[in-house]
Amino acid sequence: MRPAILNPLFAPVTTLSGVGPKQDKLLRYLLSTSETPRLVDLLLHLPASVIDRRNRPKVRDVEAGTVVTLEVTVDRHRPSRNARAPYLVYASDETGDVVLTFFRPKGDYIEKILPVGAKRYVSGTVQMYDGVPQIVHPDRILDEAGFAKLSGIDPVYPLTEGLALGSLRRAIAAALTKLPELPEWISPEVLRRCNFPSLKEALTRVHVPQELTDILPENPFWSRLAFDELLAGQLALALVRA
Repeated sequence: MRPAILNPLFAPVTTLSGVGPKQDKLLRYLLSTSETPRLVDLLLHLPASVIDRRNRPKVRDVEAGTVVTLEVTVDRHRPSRNARAPYLVYASDETGDVVLTFFRPKGDYIEKILPVGAKRYVSGTVQMYDGVPQIVHPDRILDEAGFAKLSGIDPVYPLTEGLALGSLRRAIAAALTKLPELPEWISPEVLRRCNFPSLKEALTRVHVPQELTDILPENPFWSRLAFDELLAGQLALALVRA
């Protein structure tokens, strides 16, 4: 019988806000299961890499081809005149101008997230066009409150067609809030020798990295998860033999 403390981890992902039938179908395919995945399945879908968004130059100092996070004021919008033309948003800081470019935006979405006169934090890859910095479809557009919650390092996950990275990140972030503090099952000696964190800290730091190296297999967070999997397998074999 499963201990009650584990029950939150075995709840279906559809209990999470924003995860409906469409996301359920995509997550089944992504996680290779015929049934609705559980929170534990989602939490064990680990990042493959990270994006560092901690580079925060002034507009005049940006370098083409780099990922930056800019603090800018929205100056004006230039909506597209036809379906093929981009929607341009002109923004600036005290050192220069940057153009935010969008193709085929839906409705008044751009006006809502980038209101004229507002300060926004915009993150993405910078390119130069006619000598002016440009970010096409910024990865992040945040107000002050949203920026305060940004770690600066984004995990990047394996995906499947139709599943957006942002949607998967939000689902995993919601699942992390359901993760209980579990009693330790690794011996204190092994914990000390391997410098292992708790299981909850390990999962949290892999999904919400504070340093670029947090998701490397040789670091204690990822190693702890690998050790748990190995220990579980060995215990299962021992039970079968018994």
